[in-house]
Amino acid sequence: MVGEYRVNNVFVMMGQVRQTTASTVMGFLPSNVWRALPDVATYLDTLQVSGTAFQALLMDMKRLSLSALVVRRKSIRVILFGIGDNQSGLIFLRGQPVPARGEHDDNGRRYRIVEQLEPGIVFYETD
Repeated sequence: MVGEYRVNNVFVMMGQVRQTTASTVMGFLPSNVWRALPDVATYLDTLQVSGTAFQALLMDMKRLSLSALVVRRKSIRVILFGIGDNQSGLIFLRGQPVPARGEHDDNGRRYRIVEQLEPGIVFYETD
């Protein structure tokens, strides 16, 4: 949706900025526990990210039609298509081995396709 996005557990939807916490029973996000925030800048301040830098990143993501960016300690996952279990995208590895076909990622998704494009850069699909 135009103008809607998520940053970690903060959702910008329908003109509102709300933060969710994991559900107490299963840890699902979003849960039924929400807290209203005055704006996304309030949350970005806690991450020590400037609003200008964030808006530039958001505009680049929209221009490139990216679904999501997931930054981890050992990798950056650029999700081109899909959400949840079925994803296609790129993984920029930070000194870790290329995942094998059939292996599961840290969220339990199984790699269906893994193709190394360059050292440290992998195209992947999960199912």
